[in-house]
Amino acid sequence: MLTSEKGKCTKNSWILSTDHVTCTTQHFSNFHKIKPILVQLPNGSYVTANYSGRVTFSDDVFLTNVLYISDFNFNLIYLQCMISSLNCILIFFS
Repeated sequence: MLTSEKGKCTKNSWILSTDHVTCTTQHFSNFHKIKPILVQLPNGSYVTANYSGRVTFSDDVFLTNVLYISDFNFNLIYLQCMISSLNCILIFFS
């Protein structure tokens, strides 16, 4: 579910994307400083990601190389990368 409180990053909301990104350090089980990466936001502006790390949802479900962008309002999951790194398949059905 996608929710946002007055433009702030919401703690447990995630969107499918082309990169793993979080807007809060609270999600990280660990993170570290990285060589700065320039990231273009949906509004066309650019921000720099200076930290990356691991977000753990459970022992079996986690994300690696998640970029931390404090100026962003949402959390993003790169589904193809997640499936590949976890060596699993994902089935959508109604």
